[in-house]
Amino acid sequence: MLLELQPYSEKPIYEQLMLEIKRGIVTGELVPGEALPSVRMLATDIGINMHTVNKVYKQLQQAKVLVKKKNGFIVNPEPLKPTEDAMTGISERIYELMIEKALYGITDDEVLFLMKNVNLTRKEH
Repeated sequence: MLLELQPYSEKPIYEQLMLEIKRGIVTGELVPGEALPSVRMLATDIGINMHTVNKVYKQLQQAKVLVKKKNGFIVNPEPLKPTEDAMTGISERIYELMIEKALYGITDDEVLFLMKNVNLTRKEH
């Protein structure tokens, strides 16, 4: 899986990495049951701290996106159901987007257009 991290972004690297792993799952680059690289290997490959990768893997495990196995982490082979924390996080992000929508006078149709045209296979900046 190709990870697109932006070291000079305002978004912290751990948040970018978490989103990239989720994107990989959504786009099929990572499939249910697939093993992820070890913490050490991924940290070395992308040039970030091992503790950052470990933090991401642990948070994704807590969200049930990843499952811990004796050899490392795998993509959860079971269909995901949103946890209460996931629903809270989604609700908070929607709230922030609705504030932006109102602030700039963006119509519902424009929001729907943007949602339908998001390219999940690569990030657009």
